[in-house]
Amino acid sequence: MYKFHERYMEMSAKGREMFGARIKNPDFLQGEDVLWIHFKDLFDLYQLDALDVSLLSSWILNGDSKDPMTRVYDTGFIDPRKINTEMIDKYEKDTEDNLVHLLTQQHFRTYILLPYNTEFHWVLLFFDLDACKVTVYDSMNKEEKIFDKVVKLIDRAWDRFRQLVRGTWKEKLGRRFHFPHIHMRDNLPRKDFITAVQEQLIGFINEEVLNPDGEFYYDGSTIHNVGPSSSDITPASKS
Repeated sequence: MYKFHERYMEMSAKGREMFGARIKNPDFLQGEDVLWIHFKDLFDLYQLDALDVSLLSSWILNGDSKDPMTRVYDTGFIDPRKINTEMIDKYEKDTEDNLVHLLTQQHFRTYILLPYNTEFHWVLLFFDLDACKVTVYDSMNKEEKIFDKVVKLIDRAWDRFRQLVRGTWKEKLGRRFHFPHIHMRDNLPRKDFITAVQEQLIGFINEEVLNPDGEFYYDGSTIHNVGPSSSDITPASKS
């Protein structure tokens, strides 16, 4: 934490309000990019006031590369910056194309996780490719109609995905809206656990993003995003 605070003071003295993390194509399968993180969003996280999408994307970068559980359970992720309510409203076709591309590139996975924000609330869309099912984990148990747009987009993307990737896919992707309230009531995150998560994320940002020797350090150079699009997809096989 001391190192991060020191870097924060140095950058603030120069009038910088945010910093970038360099994204490579293997990270999110969307070509090269820069993930911008605002200092204010880190402050909001520590105050438990808000959780910005950039921090969720950072957490995925941290977990996907270092958490052995993602390898044991063969789990993939989708960048929440690419599939969300705003993107669907403004760029519906492009967002659908993105989802087709991301499903196809991860067709060998057992599970794919997509944090999804709607009405200032985060839910988890949990794709089980073996079962051909997506489960919406929503702690607020909102009405299913709230998710109509993303559900319809997923259905269209799934139909296209089945035509691109050979396999024993079901024609319709099953859906389930679920949150284990009774189980979770007795297993709510303790304050020390939340603090540990906060510190782990800050540690990752400090060592891998702000550190010039870090994996995701961005030096300000121009990045040419030449990543693949769904139009470039060729049929693949699922073993």
